[in-house]
Amino acid sequence: MRRKLFNIAAAVSLLLCVAVGVLRVRSETRQDVAEAWRIRREPDGAASAVWFEVSSGHHLWLQMSFARLGQQGDPNFDSYYHRADASGGRWGFVTLRRKHLRQLDEQWGGPGYEASGWGPLLWKSWTQSNPTVPFAQRNVNIGISHALVAGLLAILPTWCAIRFLIRWDRRRRRPGFCPSCGYDMCATPQRCPECGMVAEAARAAT
Repeated sequence: MRRKLFNIAAAVSLLLCVAVGVLRVRSETRQDVAEAWRIRREPDGAASAVWFEVSSGHHLWLQMSFARLGQQGDPNFDSYYHRADASGGRWGFVTLRRKHLRQLDEQWGGPGYEASGWGPLLWKSWTQSNPTVPFAQRNVNIGISHALVAGLLAILPTWCAIRFLIRWDRRRRRPGFCPSCGYDMCATPQRCPECGMVAEAARAAT
């Protein structure tokens, strides 16, 4: 059971690795976005929002926002209350495809936006507030290069493939197994029924 789960995890990692590669190619012409959010009423009457967005630009970006609106009366923020009432506090999810915006990385963490970075990683956090409402929002953006994500996802499938090749090599070297394909030749020692290889002893006899 453990080996089966390991193989399933390796297969999923491989599929995700391929998906990241596809996103990298698509990022040259378009922007893929997935958003999830929940806006709800709090017991004290305030409106709170949790927002997650994943998109593909020069990097794979994760944006997280956490907001709280204390009271109604400001037209700039009252949409929080309307959306909280309309959704009943349930989670929403949407995927979008837009024409590629080259300023995406600058908007979410590039030059001129005081982003921090280290190698293939970029990050940025900031707060927005309006004491008169009161309104407060905390934003965190993290950008990771496609190559780094794909490399991390490829570790498990690569390890699984190496283990398989080692086991296969050991098996084909065991007596009674075909040295070409590793198939069991105990019942047919003269010729491998899988790949058709003729045993050395049979060749010498002919």
